[in-house]
Amino acid sequence: TAVMGRFGRGLAVRRDVAIGDLLFVDKAWVVGNYEDLLDAAMKSLEDCSDLQLHRLMELYDGTNGANPLMEKLLPGRVARNVPLDHAELDEERLQRILRFNAITRWSLLDGELSSTVKGDDGDGNTPGTTGTGYAAGLWCLASFVNHSCRPNVNFTFLGDVLTCRATRNLKAGDELLVGYVRLDRPLLFRRKELSATFDFHCTCHRCILEEALVPDGSKYLQQIERLTQVPSKDKSFPWIEAWSSLYRQIEYEISLSIKQRGKELDQDLSLANSLDALFEKSWTPEHDQQREERLKHQEELRNNIARLQGQAKPVGFEHPGREDVYS
Repeated sequence: TAVMGRFGRGLAVRRDVAIGDLLFVDKAWVVGNYEDLLDAAMKSLEDCSDLQLHRLMELYDGTNGANPLMEKLLPGRVARNVPLDHAELDEERLQRILRFNAITRWSLLDGELSSTVKGDDGDGNTPGTTGTGYAAGLWCLASFVNHSCRPNVNFTFLGDVLTCRATRNLKAGDELLVGYVRLDRPLLFRRKELSATFDFHCTCHRCILEEALVPDGSKYLQQIERLTQVPSKDKSFPWIEAWSSLYRQIEYEISLSIKQRGKELDQDLSLANSLDALFEKSWTPEHDQQREERLKHQEELRNNIARLQGQAKPVGFEHPGREDVYS
């Protein structure tokens, strides 16, 4: 269903869905080499019905993001009793629609399907910066899925057919979010690419936390780039160990930053919401029980210290906040 979400108009699920569930299937309106996509799209317009034309004009073109989506005009909906006034889609606007909505991926020349993200050919390159040899297309329904650096859906392709599946359990009303760029890169690189290609500054929960807790994540880029090359089977164990080591380095830095930021994590609303969204909502009931036991233990320690100091209660004691929980 159409929604006006945190990042503008988008799509949300109507009911609870489980990880792996199929959410929708979308056939491309036009597909081809990226360099020739505008010409192919202009040719497709010649045989475009009024309904399809209006559906195309609903897509984001850089100027209409505040306009609410008309539910009946979503691809796949039965558009009965929808007034379709005369409309024209000029080449300039169509070019803008393709810029913001075309999905690029490796071509099938090497027999493999690869990148499934908007504006990224799988090697971190944005449209217009690579040579020939990679495919692009316009999938109208998928175009309404907004970006997040912590997505909850994934796109896969079979020819010109796109399928969207949930990568996390979703509740009714949750907005669908997909990654437009490579998500294994630090904040600086993701934001730079998103700004250059899609004209927005990402403020998803992951970006807010990375900016606060790992401000210099670019120092890990070289290690990440090296580790994204999957080794041969006989070298897989050192590769796994290297990933684990990198994970521990980043985990330590985050834990240290949480302790240094202290009560700011409770007082800064954006940080508090981001921490809760990324950590608490991922926890199982067992995690909740462990957290409650830890908080109870911390309170007992504080009370014991207060008694040893001859105090009726801990001086300045507050209920353990996010600093205590997440570090």
